[in-house]
Amino acid sequence: VNGGGVKAHCFISDGLAQLPNGLKNNRVVLDKLVVEYPGSPDIRLKLGINAVQQGELDLAEREMKEAVRLFRSGVPSFDPATQALHVGNALENLCKLAFVRAGDLSANGHHQDAVQVLSGAWTEFGVASYGSNKVQLVGELSRVMTKTGDIEGAVRTAHLCVESARGWREATDRMCSYAVHVLGESHEARADVLQAAGDEAGAAKMFREAEKLFEHAVTVWNEDQASRSAYMRVQAKA
Repeated sequence: VNGGGVKAHCFISDGLAQLPNGLKNNRVVLDKLVVEYPGSPDIRLKLGINAVQQGELDLAEREMKEAVRLFRSGVPSFDPATQALHVGNALENLCKLAFVRAGDLSANGHHQDAVQVLSGAWTEFGVASYGSNKVQLVGELSRVMTKTGDIEGAVRTAHLCVESARGWREATDRMCSYAVHVLGESHEARADVLQAAGDEAGAAKMFREAEKLFEHAVTVWNEDQASRSAYMRVQAKA
């Protein structure tokens, strides 16, 4: 590969690929390496990530799942903590793949299909994962549930999104703000339903809850323009 140079200096014995940055997204190189090192979970994962970028989502899912299986089956030089880190990273990428796939479905009006993709991914990868993609997976699930009319499911899932952000030690202010924003959206949707049903008092109370959540989202991350806009929108509705 690449004149024989890549293999010589880019590999260590346990199959983790030390690829120069320029080659990490080189599909020709990755396709050759996965044939040469079929048992390398790292190569499988890199190929999966590349396939997402190319829009080849089925291939991406196959390669990433195989990476998880190989990481879980053990890499000789890994201690348990390192193994868990790599498994978590592979699961995190599967979460990202799920919301890319669901986003395509939802954009084309297939909201219920998107819910199935996201809820399936949450059970299969999300629960055991951690990180920003886990938070976003469950956040987008809440949003798509709202589009299907399952408002109570959306509210419950949005609470799970907030818990996922709080439970992740490295969560950024932006990610925590996103989770609170999603919870605000679910409360706003609940208020819209109450208002449409003629329950003005119930709707006003729920709009105030949403208002507080959007305000809190801006407090958590000051640059959150989406929550600023949502705060103004809900104020106008209330």
